Amino acid sequence: MRQKRHQGGFILLMVVVMLPLLGMAAVVLTSNTRQIFTQTRRHAVAAHAQLACESGVVWIQANGIDAVQKDEPVILRIEETEKVITCHIELASTTDQQSVYTITGYAEDKRFTEEHSQQVIIKK
Repeated sequence: MRQKRHQGGFILLMVVVMLPLLGMAAVVLTSNTRQIFTQTRRHAVAAHAQLACESGVVWIQANGIDAVQKDEPVILRIEETEKVITCHIELASTTDQQSVYTITGYAEDKRFTEEHSQQVIIKK
């Protein structure tokens, strides 16, 4: 009579070997996901700062060039639960033909702070 071979020990050995490998893969994937999430938040804050600066340009075009005085900057501010977005509009110089504005957009959340600024020349 032939004896039947049992392979239950081999499968148990494979399971014991695979568990640490799966654990290592989970650790690697978790750390990579965290890095990607951090980069995404940083890029989102930078995009909010740039959009705040662009909204300042649109605000000047909508309200006219006389809405900003030389010594009094206009501050546009949006506060959400986790983000604060601010736009500073300052009149840098003015002549009879044109006005130069400095527009700075700030965005910050719990971890990151970004700033984006540009100058706009509006002809009279």
